Amino acid sequence: MSVYQKDASLKEPISSEVPATIATQYIKPTLCESVINLQMDYISNRRSNLNKYLFGNKITLNLLISLISIGFYWKLGVYLSEYNISRGVFKLFKNSYFINDLINCTAMVFFIVSLTFGTLYYMTCFLSDEAHGVPDNLVDYFGIDLKEYSTTTTKTQNKKKLSDVEKKMKDNSLVIEYRDTPIAFIAKSDTIAVSNNKLSFKILGFAIRRVYIKSEILDELLAWCKNKMIEESKEKFEICCIIEIYSFESFDEEIIKKSGFKCIKEDKINGVVNKLFNITKKTYELVYNPELNK
Repeated sequence: MSVYQKDASLKEPISSEVPATIATQYIKPTLCESVINLQMDYISNRRSNLNKYLFGNKITLNLLISLISIGFYWKLGVYLSEYNISRGVFKLFKNSYFINDLINCTAMVFFIVSLTFGTLYYMTCFLSDEAHGVPDNLVDYFGIDLKEYSTTTTKTQNKKKLSDVEKKMKDNSLVIEYRDTPIAFIAKSDTIAVSNNKLSFKILGFAIRRVYIKSEILDELLAWCKNKMIEESKEKFEICCIIEIYSFESFDEEIIKKSGFKCIKEDKINGVVNKLFNITKKTYELVYNPELNK
C-alpha cells in the first residue's frame, strides 16, 4: 500500500497556523510527492527565467526595434515629408489615409511583437518537456524510483528492501522544511571511486520553493554537500562534487561560485536557442582534499 503523503500542493500558501520552525531530514517515503512537485516546479521556474532572458536579450530587442522601424517607415514614411512636417505633424491626424495607415501599422507592430515572443516561448519548450518528464525519470533526479519507494507492503522482503533504500536516501538526500512543509531539497548520486585515492559524486536534483529562492537556500543545500564530502573522504581520500546548471541561471550560478565551485566544462545545447543566444549547460566542480585542509 502507498504511505501517507504530506501536502504536496505548491499553489496554496504555507499555513500560518503551524509553528514557524525550520527542520531538516532526508527524503522519506511520506515526502516523495512533495519533492517531485518541487523539482517539476523548479524546472518550470527555470523556463520562466529563460523566457525573461530571451525577451530582454539584445538580439531580441534589436530585432524588434529594426522590424518595427522598417514597418513604420514603410507605412508612414510617405507622410513625413518636409512639407507635411513644416505644416505641423498634428495636422496629419486630420488625414483619414494617415489615420488608417497608422492603425494598420499599430496592428502590424502588435503582430510582430506577438510573433517574436511566441517564437521565443516555443524555443523554451524543451524545459517544459523536462519538467513534465520528471515523474518518468525519477532515478535521474533522485537516484531511486520514488514511486516504488513510497509504496510499502507487509511482506518481509519488501520491508527489507525499503530499509535498504531508506538508508540510501539518508546518505544521499536532504529536505528543508518550514512550518512542517518541504520548501527545498537536494539529492546526490552514490559516491564512487574514480581512482585509487579519489572519490566523486554528482548532484542529481535540487529544487527550492519559488518564494524562497531569493533567500539563498541553495547555499544551505550546498553546505550539506560540503559536509558530505568531508564525511565521505574519511580524511584520506580526495573527493569532488559535480553540479550542472544553465548559463542563464545567473542567480544560482553566483551562489555556486561563492560556495567554491569552479566551472570545468561548458556544453552547447541543441537547437536554435543555442545558435542565436549561445545558451550553454555548465558543469561546476568542488574538490575537497583532506591533505590541503589539515
